[in-house]
Amino acid sequence: MSRSLWSYLKIKELRIEKEDWELDLPLLKKSFFLSVPVAIMNSITAVGVMVLQAGVNSFGTQHIAAYSAGSKIMVLLETVLRLLVRILVLVKRNVS
Repeated sequence: MSRSLWSYLKIKELRIEKEDWELDLPLLKKSFFLSVPVAIMNSITAVGVMVLQAGVNSFGTQHIAAYSAGSKIMVLLETVLRLLVRILVLVKRNVS
């Protein structure tokens, strides 16, 4: 906490000034248009997951439990894989 306060007081760039609160319309417009494709992609993915879940639900409770367990294992494996990729990138940057 004290280091954060020290940084805030000593480093001018960390302080929030009045002009920082002004709305930058060109930047806002650019951000909006850049985010639209991602929003559409997320919507399509969510609809796909709902359709898949509805299909799995029609098979019964054992299949639902198996699908849920498999999904959790996949999330765990994806997380480990992402961590390994980040470690590899870090090692590559520091070794080269």
